[in-house]
Amino acid sequence: MLTTAEVQSHAADPTLAAALAAGDDVSAAARLSQLLTETVMVPINELGAWAAQTGVRAAVQDAADTVGHPLRSVALTAIDLLQGSMASSFDTVAYAGLLDGMQAGGLMTQADRDLLMAMATKPRRVAANEVAHAVRNNDGSSKL
Repeated sequence: MLTTAEVQSHAADPTLAAALAAGDDVSAAARLSQLLTETVMVPINELGAWAAQTGVRAAVQDAADTVGHPLRSVALTAIDLLQGSMASSFDTVAYAGLLDGMQAGGLMTQADRDLLMAMATKPRRVAANEVAHAVRNNDGSSKL
């Protein structure tokens, strides 16, 4: 559900400001749908393609195969995830710590991580009735 704070955080956007000033909830919803994003799960097949494309898969395998490697446990967990044995999709929020360790240990770069995060970020769909609820009280007075 869209919050008043989310609308307020983008109120300086000229297109959104014009729609809100005109009371045009449909146009405001369309613009907020362009401005707001949400994090979604990455399907395992897409995660595998990302890992292969970026070279992360090879780096993870090398770390997993090296007894005594400081990231061996992290690498083995990453392989389990890539093989789909833990889930059918990858949650970048739930596994942020794993990603932090992989990046800090050199198994992936910031650019690799940015690409993965882009795969997990989608536009958020906002409906006109959500805008109405977020910007007006039940009596029609403005919340903004």
